[in-house]
Amino acid sequence: MVRTRAMSFREENEPEILVANDSNEGILAEPCDSDESNPGVSGTLGTVLSTRFGEGLPTFGEGTLQDVLQSLLYRDAEEDEDFEAAGEVSSDSDEDSDDDLMEVDENTDSDFEMIVAERRRRESERELELELERERSEPEGGGLVRLPISEKKLVFMFVYRDDLSSDQFVERVLKSSEIKQKLEQRCILWGRYCGSQKKVKQLNREINSMYGMRRLTKDLLTGLTIFWLMERNGNFKIISSHKTQDLSTPEMFMQVFDANSLQFSTEMEKVAMRERDRSIRRQQLQEYKAAQQEDLQREKDVALMQENQEKEAALEKEIQEKEAARLETAKEAAESRLPDEPEPGSEDCYYVRIQVPTELLERRFLGEHTVGNLVDLVLSRGLRENSFQLVSYPRINISVPYSTPISQLGLGTRFLLQAVNINSD
Repeated sequence: MVRTRAMSFREENEPEILVANDSNEGILAEPCDSDESNPGVSGTLGTVLSTRFGEGLPTFGEGTLQDVLQSLLYRDAEEDEDFEAAGEVSSDSDEDSDDDLMEVDENTDSDFEMIVAERRRRESERELELELERERSEPEGGGLVRLPISEKKLVFMFVYRDDLSSDQFVERVLKSSEIKQKLEQRCILWGRYCGSQKKVKQLNREINSMYGMRRLTKDLLTGLTIFWLMERNGNFKIISSHKTQDLSTPEMFMQVFDANSLQFSTEMEKVAMRERDRSIRRQQLQEYKAAQQEDLQREKDVALMQENQEKEAALEKEIQEKEAARLETAKEAAESRLPDEPEPGSEDCYYVRIQVPTELLERRFLGEHTVGNLVDLVLSRGLRENSFQLVSYPRINISVPYSTPISQLGLGTRFLLQAVNINSD
């Protein structure tokens, strides 16, 4: 009888179950996942460990990896009402964006260098614009605030299997009070009890559904059970992974723990530096956008003011043109109303001089001509009607009807008049 394995992984203490195929040959089937046959090992990892090994073990968080991710990104706003939300941690693409650009050779001409520099500047500005847009689009409230970088922790993940090495790791390492204290102070602890292949598959599906976790699922199938992870922009990044038999003593575990903690601290320092730089650039971009908005508003105000001025000037010009046309019409009408000028020395001839603002008018009239004819003489020089009064010397207003003949003014045959602005004193 030929035996073939249905899966690449099988627990040591799980029985092999043979089933018949069409050729009557036996196939090694997947073992039944029945916790009833293994009493005392059902439930969460914490329950399983406390049942088997008693007290004195670190407290592992319950829930899914997504819950761990949530705790790494956010915290309850009620815990700190005055907390100001920090920006997201820069992604790997943010960190290496400059490396993706073509490096400029020393002999490259300056034009190409300027193009590359301008490209980097635009990419940086675009990244910040997208980040600001994300911050503006984030819903307010919700009871959660972003977790600052200073409060992020290393993730210690332990997958407990029903094997001797897992039991020895728990007894020798996790029950150490020093290790327990350090893990609980400096790490987020998460684990899962996988006592059967079905549970390994379930954990694989859970982890594989999360972006950036495929390497962990591969390591899990090869028997690795201890993982050190850190959160990067909402995803997990695996620092290292180990088998329990490789960390079977507290000394070996502490050596790995210190190395991973150092790498985590170094990485977080880099992230914090990048975040400070991004914060500065974000503030600069906000100030730049605000200045742009002010300039744009100023340009709009100036354009509107110029437009209003142009409209006012056009309206004033139109009024002046209409007034000029009206004055020209009134001037022509006044000229047409003037009587013929009598010859010098004619009988009943009056010699009249009228001082207007621009000139001294001189003309002869007959005694039968009227005061209205004197007014027409003034209007024929472009003065507006009803804008002046005729006065004689000494300053006496001629307040008589326009139909009054000149001979009845009592000013003699030769007299001087002045066209005075009606608003003047």
